[in-house]
Amino acid sequence: MRLCQNRPDGGFSAHVEFGGQTILSTCFDDTILIPLGSWAFILFTGMSFLIFRRRGQASNVGDHLMNHGGKDVELSTATNHHPSHLVSESPATTTTSSPANRSTYPRLRKTLLVIITFLLVALVAMHALEIARLSANHQGIGLLPFVFVPLLLIIVSLYVPTTAWSRDGFTKPARPHGLVWLIGVTLYCLWMSATYGVKIWSLKAVYNVIGMRAYDGVNSQYKESDKVVDSVTILAVYYVFMMLYVNMIFFEYNVYGWKRFW
Repeated sequence: MRLCQNRPDGGFSAHVEFGGQTILSTCFDDTILIPLGSWAFILFTGMSFLIFRRRGQASNVGDHLMNHGGKDVELSTATNHHPSHLVSESPATTTTSSPANRSTYPRLRKTLLVIITFLLVALVAMHALEIARLSANHQGIGLLPFVFVPLLLIIVSLYVPTTAWSRDGFTKPARPHGLVWLIGVTLYCLWMSATYGVKIWSLKAVYNVIGMRAYDGVNSQYKESDKVVDSVTILAVYYVFMMLYVNMIFFEYNVYGWKRFW
């Protein structure tokens, strides 16, 4: 299947011209502009995981040496063993219990988590609906399927404990994953909201120039009005999700007073 075909504003090009007016093409939006945020987020996730995993291992070794002083070193010297076991020490055995380990999450935090999860599932459904409608209308789906990857990564980060994101070894499900991760998610949501805003402008601009009959055609399965509604919905859900996600992360940080916000 071609990336873009049978689109009212032409084929694959960064912009089109109608009556002397230059308009950003919807094909460029779906093939480059919108997926670009997903590619950047995937790269950010991989690099952050590797960097913080190494920093977490180094932190665990330093905490162990600080808590036990030179006892482990003396013991290993007496038994003619190198203290390499310190590096592989499990974070759960080297960290002290914290309020997050001893108590359950407050009701407000659980409510936010449920709402955020619902919004993420709604975004997956809306993107799937948009792709299905473009495909049914034989207009090509560009590279829009890439948008599913960041959403799935965020969902996994909410429910699967990952010690690479928590230098203090917290194992609570859905715990915050730190300031760097929060910034990455926020920037991704802002990018998606902005690009869908650009896409709405492109749709309306082309529609206003060529008119409804030329835009929708005779047997269109995905009319311009439906495209605008879908895009506005996706933009709004990304923005609401971002605001709630930021509030949930800082709510946990302020309540539990974690020493390291990484």
